[in-house]
Amino acid sequence: AETGACSTADDVLPPQEMNVLPPVTSVTILKGGSTLQSLPAGYVTSFPHLVITRDGSDFKVSDIPTGGGGGFVNPHSFTDLWVPDAMDPPPAMRLALSALIKDGQLRCVLPGIDSFVTTAGGTAWRNWGLNSVPLASEWLDVGYVPLDQLRISAYARGPSPDGPGADIDPAAWKPLLEGLSVDQALGSLFSILSDPPPE
Repeated sequence: AETGACSTADDVLPPQEMNVLPPVTSVTILKGGSTLQSLPAGYVTSFPHLVITRDGSDFKVSDIPTGGGGGFVNPHSFTDLWVPDAMDPPPAMRLALSALIKDGQLRCVLPGIDSFVTTAGGTAWRNWGLNSVPLASEWLDVGYVPLDQLRISAYARGPSPDGPGADIDPAAWKPLLEGLSVDQALGSLFSILSDPPPE
């Protein structure tokens, strides 16, 4: 995902001053070959969003508040990850495997970024406002994917030297991690699905 920054609603950079990507209106599900399925982006961002973390041999399942109550906004974005300028502590980020679960069955997998802020008391916050939970806009249908061959990679780049909106040289992207196996993440997911928590 592209990155942007903002500190308050009053001083968000106007679109012409940011590297703005066109809005994503639908999520594409790759089903093998040239077969595709689409889901409206607004529908996808309404799904409950759970995070599985591991503490030793134990799993913890927590949900990300996504609006509709409690004063939280829907934090999902397909193009941006906004971080307030003076956020203290700054967010931690880690590469993640995201998944779509329907009726207790794994349906799709997608690359993800788990971004969170840990308070002094040890609470992890994953919704700190608009565009704080990035989602991939292309998903893989597990019925067409050899799960044991899945790998995930991450790349980063700085701002364009030619200014916002300029074409980005592919060579500007630098690898952070390449070809990382997702076997352990899938194993954790299948463990949770086979013996789900009460909630």
